[in-house]
Amino acid sequence: MEFLDSEIVDELIHQMRKSDVTFRCGDAVVQIDTVQASARQGLLQLASGKHIVADVVLLSAGRLGATDTLKLDAAGLTADERGRLQVDATYRTTVDNIWAAGDVIGYPALAATSSEQGRLAACHMFGVEAAPMGTHFPGRHLCNS
Repeated sequence: MEFLDSEIVDELIHQMRKSDVTFRCGDAVVQIDTVQASARQGLLQLASGKHIVADVVLLSAGRLGATDTLKLDAAGLTADERGRLQVDATYRTTVDNIWAAGDVIGYPALAATSSEQGRLAACHMFGVEAAPMGTHFPGRHLCNS
């Protein structure tokens, strides 16, 4: 959410901290185990060497494009390490007759924006003139067109 509204993020973090939520931003989780004390808990080993024991663990690792089963190499495409494809301003990939939109092209990967990207990609595919993405879409300023 940080790219949409920093005030919302600040308030969410503030409210979660008031509920005793601890944030470890920028540290990678190396391993998660469960331990049985009086109740089952999570034991996290972090890249920094720290160990955390918690009743509840929420791990946010971002989105991955679901491209691993698409046999992209057969189409002449290569995804990055997060399953994303590169596109131009018309959502065309590096292969002239293949377009992509939504989570498979990455940021902002929001449903409303992805749907509009798909509409625009289809218009470009078939040579149909289309107005650019409207300014009311979340993350609009971050998109290619």
